[in-house]
Amino acid sequence: MAEHTLTVPAEYAEDFRAALAHDIAEEAGYVERDRKKLLTVIENRKDTEFQRNELRSTMKMLDRSAELFRQVGHEDSGDIEISMGDDLGVVAYVFETVARKIIGPQLADALHVGPIDQEWAAQLRELIERLTWAIDQAAEVNASYFPGRDKEAVA
Repeated sequence: MAEHTLTVPAEYAEDFRAALAHDIAEEAGYVERDRKKLLTVIENRKDTEFQRNELRSTMKMLDRSAELFRQVGHEDSGDIEISMGDDLGVVAYVFETVARKIIGPQLADALHVGPIDQEWAAQLRELIERLTWAIDQAAEVNASYFPGRDKEAVA
């Protein structure tokens, strides 16, 4: 297993934790959905192998996210050091969630406020900086997770 280490600076740590909590809640919902599907398949006496594999897969996703959550902790403790092993995809997805579900909506809401004065402009720039950081991190981790993908996209 290749070992990858990543640092989430303290100023972005809460965004990362919020995204990870969001992902865990979403994945727990997927596990619940797949368990219900499996029970339906069992009740109807159908072949359960496909549904069992689906449930295993969603439970594995949830387990990886929960392990990452245990690693990053829940308290403000400065920078976060992440030891990723081969779970780069989980970490990349968290960065994508920071952009899509945490910062993106905040920025969209903030842009609906007006007039934009100097103080508000500073707040918007701070949100844009946080969004840019999350996007850049997602792209960097995904480049490690999917080697050669960026080259294909450009071609």
